[in-house]
Formats: sequence, structure tokens, C-alpha cells
Amino acid sequence: HFGLALRGMADVARQAGFHLLLSNSDETLDEEREAVRVMLDKRVDGIIVAPCSSLFEDNEHLRQVLAEGRSLMMFDRAVQGMEVETVQANFVTVAKQATELLLAAGHQRIAYISSMRCATPYSPTITLGPTPVAQRVSGMIDAYRAAGRELDPALIRLNALSEATIEQILTELLALAEPPSALIASDNLIAIGILRGLTKRGLRVPEDISFLMYDDFPWTELMSPPLTVVAQPVYEMGREAARRLICQIRKQSAGALPAFDSWMIVRSSVGGNSSAG
Repeated sequence: HFGLALRGMADVARQAGFHLLLSNSDETLDEEREAVRVMLDKRVDGIIVAPCSSLFEDNEHLRQVLAEGRSLMMFDRAVQGMEVETVQANFVTVAKQATELLLAAGHQRIAYISSMRCATPYSPTITLGPTPVAQRVSGMIDAYRAAGRELDPALIRLNALSEATIEQILTELLALAEPPSALIASDNLIAIGILRGLTKRGLRVPEDISFLMYDDFPWTELMSPPLTVVAQPVYEMGREAARRLICQIRKQSAGALPAFDSWMIVRSSVGGNSSAG
């Protein structure tokens, strides 16, 4: 996902005579703070960041970017209380459609696994902030309610940040008294971990469990079965983020922020729920 976005950013930056410097925070706030400090020390013209946290109080380092007069653009996620442009896809509608697809196939227990960091397990009372995860969960809730049901909070799992935690989450989900019959992965790394875990357990997709993931990669179509995915225009989003940042740097108008819609590609990884009824 971010690799493709970076390619879009680099293409635009190069054409405009800028160099792109890359730093990976590994979804760690301290690493992000240090990366921003280094970027400011190197006197970069502007920064595009996918913030680890959407909480205002966690992002004093990003406010410092603005305080020093540098240009700042958010990518994929926004920060509450910060009036900074954010380039991100719209997910509420497609998340509802994906959940409706699974519900229509008889899946009443649908789990969503995300790498989003959170100090506590998911509950309807916690704030997910202006993030794709919030949109996706909101779409799921909308689909359940439209079907006259409620989404079980225990099926929303966060903090899937490593192969070990993905395996632990999968183990916990399958050990529930009513385990999910369908799984949704929030990114390709989680998808790979889940598919590896299902194979290790001898569970087949979609015969034993249905599967859907966010982001479309060439390998998803080559899997057996090909995977149903939610795609988004990541490369184009990366290009637009870089273009708008360069406009900020040059004190030029970037025009209206375009909407980036995501869409579902239905393949063969969603089947009927054989245990339904």
C-alpha cells in the first residue's frame, strides 16, 4: 500500500525538481517523532506523514512542523484537531457493501483485523479517530444494523502488528464459542498472516471460512482461490499528496481536494456459510 503511494509521490516530486526522503516509523510514535525531528533538522521543505496516532495530544511533533513554517500534508489518516489537508480514500460505503456481501452469503459472525494501535480492546465507546479503520468499522456497523443485527465488538481486533500477534488474534477468534465464519484483513501483511495461519490449521478458503481483504495486489488474483478485495487508487493518492504539498511549498493554489473512492472486486474467496441455519 505505502510502497505504491511512495512511488506516486516520488514520480511527482522528481518531475517538480524535488527529492523524496523516506523514513519508516514502523507504526511507532517515538520513531515517528524522531523521524520528524531529523527531517526538520535537515531543513526539508515539507513533510507528508501517515500519522501513527490520530489523537491531538500525541502529535505535538507535527504541530512543530507547522510552527517552523514548513508545509505539512497528511496521508491515509488525519489527526483530530489539526487543520491539515489529508489525502485518504473513502471507505464507509464500500465497507458496508463488503459486509452486506458476507451477510447475504449467510455469514453472521464477521471479524475485522487491523494493525491500528490501541491501548485497549475495541469497544463501541472508544474513539478510532479520523482513520480508515473508523470508516471501515462504521460501514460494518451500518450493514449489520440494516440487516436488523448488531456487530459483536469481540470480532473487531486491533494491534495486529506482527506475525506473532496476527497468529494470536486468529487463535483467539477461532476459539470463541461462536467463531467467525468470515474474516476481513485490513492490509496485505495481515492477509498473508491470516492465510498462513488458516493453511496451517487445514482450513480452506472459502469452503471452511470466507475471506476478504483491503487493497488489491497482483498476487491476490493469482491465489487459489482468487481473493475478493477492496481496492483504492493508492498510486494516484500518492501523486496528489505530493502535488498538493509542492503547491503549499510554492505558495500556489492546489485546487479542491478530490475525493478518492474505493471499490470492491468480487472474486472467489467468499462462499456460503455451511454452518448457517
